[in-house]
Amino acid sequence: MLDGWTWEDLTLKHGLGLIVTGPPMVYTPSPRFRVTKEEWQKQRDDQLKALRDAFASARAYMIARGAEKQKGVPAHDSDPAGRR
Repeated sequence: MLDGWTWEDLTLKHGLGLIVTGPPMVYTPSPRFRVTKEEWQKQRDDQLKALRDAFASARAYMIARGAEKQKGVPAHDSDPAGRR
């Protein structure tokens, strides 16, 4: 799919990719951002935990959706965020 003017023209299958930007893993002191190394480490650890939790939640949702095929298991919402 290398012929097109927009990313939509170049997309073979929409909604297939995921780009995740994680927190910086190296502490770099800067006069612009006055954060101690300990504060930075806590922020980094909190952000990594939130990222791990998001992927764990997505895995649990995928397993729950797969279980719906079994007899007697109720259906789940099609959107894990609850939007329709």
